[in-house]
Amino acid sequence: SYTHINLNAESEWKYDRYFLVEEQQSASSFPPPFNIFQVIWTRLWLRAKRSDDEEDARDMLGETELNTLKQRLSHFRALYLEDKRDEERKSLKNRSDGLGTRLENLHTRRIEDREFLDRKHKELKAKFGLLTRH
Repeated sequence: SYTHINLNAESEWKYDRYFLVEEQQSASSFPPPFNIFQVIWTRLWLRAKRSDDEEDARDMLGETELNTLKQRLSHFRALYLEDKRDEERKSLKNRSDGLGTRLENLHTRRIEDREFLDRKHKELKAKFGLLTRH
């Protein structure tokens, strides 16, 4: 029973590995939204490589496909830039909040230090009789 399960597990592992390798070979090497560049480049490269007019006509991008790709590319670029701006805004807001907190803490410590020094000053005056009594 154990050997049967072990042999079955090994064959399943081999099948899973095979499908993983297949998937990786067919996957784009660029992350979205940049993989659109790879699609365009591949199309252009295949078009230039083929010499048969019929295959060229089949692989050529039509006007509507080209416009669709341009629109998608500009849309992905806008989304990417918007995400970058949002990240910068969040970063600046976090830094600003951190500086505000540090400034408040510094101000609070300064007030506490001033109050402490005033108390000590009064205590020393009282101790040495320098405090004027009316």
